[in-house]
Amino acid sequence: MITKVVVPLDGSALAERAVTPARSLAERIGASLVLVTARRGDDDVGEARQCLDKQAAELGFDRVETAIVHDRSAAEAVLTQARDPNAVVCMSSHGRSGVGRAMLGSVAEDVLRGSDRPVLVVGPSLERGCWQYAHWFADGKLLVAIDGSKASETVVPAAAEWSRLLGLRAWAVRVATISIGIDWKREEYAAEAAALVRPVAEALPDVGGPAQWDVIEGPSVAVSLLYYANHLPASLVVMGTHGRTGLARVALGSVAMHVVHQSHCPVLVVPHP
Repeated sequence: MITKVVVPLDGSALAERAVTPARSLAERIGASLVLVTARRGDDDVGEARQCLDKQAAELGFDRVETAIVHDRSAAEAVLTQARDPNAVVCMSSHGRSGVGRAMLGSVAEDVLRGSDRPVLVVGPSLERGCWQYAHWFADGKLLVAIDGSKASETVVPAAAEWSRLLGLRAWAVRVATISIGIDWKREEYAAEAAALVRPVAEALPDVGGPAQWDVIEGPSVAVSLLYYANHLPASLVVMGTHGRTGLARVALGSVAMHVVHQSHCPVLVVPHP
């Protein structure tokens, strides 16, 4: 059960993009909202407190709290607040250092690396007013992306939880990447993909109707998923990360990274165990 939605802020407009969907989430599920920032050494704590309090007041939400974490990095500050097993982090994929970078912001990436629970990530392509109005949830759909690996199927429990939490009907999707020149294998590949995605849909809850599944074709997994999500349309995309084997640093997979940055709705990123 989620009782706290944690939103990290650094004073940038990009970071603040996560506030509206986080507020809507907290209001919908009856959770509190926590606005958190980090300060080191001689940073002006008074100014930070004033800024957070102003943002909290402007939300017009009666369950909002503010927190300043001292002498910690931004990612450490977020993870400190998110230690509560009933908390979820909702954050923008860019902070101050992220402008112009075609990758996940370093703070968000560090939070994903340090978190053992899903993180709700808001990308720069988020549709204006997303989650702010009832139509995003009424008859809404949750898109679960899998790639056929056991790793990708670890997202299913989180997808099921969020389907129930937000009242979104689940759709499990597998992208079959068919290369040019092998059309003769198209039916075989599609059948294999269907055999992988169908059991995932069957494991998802009946919310607003039985969970659906689909196999889509395309040369690019990310582009195909985004096209499908936009035309469904999806209110939430759920997908996992893939660590780089042998490296101490766990990075967001290129497909998830692309989807986060181009998605019109929030993306629930589930860290690989």
